[in-house]
Amino acid sequence: MKWTKACSRKLGLVVFLTILGVAIILFLGFRLLVPSPEDAYKRFLTNTDLAEDQSTDPLILGGKQVIPLVLEGIGSADMPRRRYAIAFLGDQSIHEAIPLLRAILEDPSELEYFRGDALEAIMNINSELGIRLAQGKIDTDGHLGFVAQRIMNGERSGRPRRTFWDALIRRHD
Repeated sequence: MKWTKACSRKLGLVVFLTILGVAIILFLGFRLLVPSPEDAYKRFLTNTDLAEDQSTDPLILGGKQVIPLVLEGIGSADMPRRRYAIAFLGDQSIHEAIPLLRAILEDPSELEYFRGDALEAIMNINSELGIRLAQGKIDTDGHLGFVAQRIMNGERSGRPRRTFWDALIRRHD
């Protein structure tokens, strides 16, 4: 059989349709793996089957659209898993969270470990601001003072930042 223009066109069409089919399958599979922001937030609040290092994975997979839900949630002192939500905002460098994190940090009625977590999150978002705020908290007792001292000593959090791919493949340390 001779190789003709018709064969080339047919082969090109087969290759194109194959690539298109693979792209559709990948897209649909990806959409099934990545939840809606509301589902991601609900899963974050209620999930008990993830290891601690995977605790923010539902939020990471929820994408940027989950951020308003998290910001609204951490405004409530009785939010379940609030410490992880605060860490998520810092780890993902969510700049619009800084005013709320500062409010948590500066509120003496907040539990001091939430205040320390807020300081650490601010440091992860804006290190210059984090250092400046840590200077004023260095003599504080408990977790907040510990975080402030660690920041002033140039030490980073021992918790590794999770990436989208870590969350997607459910990598566990």
